[in-house]
Amino acid sequence: MIGPAGTGARSVVEGRRLSELLSGFNYFFDAHRAVDDCEAGIALLTMKLPKSGERVLSSVLKTARQPTWRIFADAAPFEMKDVLKHRGYKWNADRALGPRAWWKEVPSDLIDAEVDFLQSEIFRSPVHLPMFEITAFQRYSMRAI
Repeated sequence: MIGPAGTGARSVVEGRRLSELLSGFNYFFDAHRAVDDCEAGIALLTMKLPKSGERVLSSVLKTARQPTWRIFADAAPFEMKDVLKHRGYKWNADRALGPRAWWKEVPSDLIDAEVDFLQSEIFRSPVHLPMFEITAFQRYSMRAI
């Protein structure tokens, strides 16, 4: 059963777990019961985001369809690892997914800013960084990378 826990949605919705996402809208549900989990997921998709007023499902679909670029900070100095982690970079240990390096996915319109950051703050010189486009096909398919 899903129900309101308070009034109005918070200004920011964060988290990955269904219960965390719903708590952002001040809703609760009996987690880990199949029917309740399904109903809660459907209810979440019908809710409106607090800032834009857009339905969650519409926002999820729009975001999923937008390609991103995976940028690798290949050969970044070890002492810069904390700076990279703080900026949202993750370590890639799987050669099938790219070089063993710190990486981050960014939208197309932020590529130049991210490369500028890496060149000025991490490498402190112009470098050619490996990067490739990630579409919904690569992101959500077992057949892709």
